[in-house]
Order: sequence, then structure tokens, then C-alpha cells
Amino acid sequence: MKTAVFATALLSSSIAFASEVDRTVDVEGFDSIYLKGSMDVELVQSDDFSVVVATEEDWQQWVLIERHGDTLEIKLDAQRP
Repeated sequence: MKTAVFATALLSSSIAFASEVDRTVDVEGFDSIYLKGSMDVELVQSDDFSVVVATEEDWQQWVLIERHGDTLEIKLDAQRP
């Protein structure tokens, strides 16, 4: 059984009416998720492992997805402004 993870960063931005964009990240072989930051996560059973990051376009670069062993880590970059 595989899982698709949808992470939506709940970020405040000074840009009004910014559009949301999705970015898909292919990852495999994780069986746990470590979430660091203010985000909503939706788990969906699927035949594929993947992560879809839905944020305002300006924030996409700051959402980091990494796999450490069997754990998928989703976090916001500490260097963001």
C-alpha cells in the first residue's frame, strides 16, 4: 500500500490575491512522515509514492521535501525571509 502526500503550507504573505500552484515531488520508500512547520497534510492511498506541494508561487522554493531512511521530512527552509 502506497501513500500520496499532499502538503499545503499555510503561509502568510504580503502579496494579495497571489495564485496557488502545485509542485509534484516523486519520492519512494517512506513509511512515516515528519512535518516541521505550519502546514496541512492530506494522506491519500495510492499505487504511487508522491508529494504534491500546494502553495503560493513565491513560497514553493521554501518548502523542502527530503527522505531520511524510511521517514519523509516536509519542512520550511530556515533561511527563508
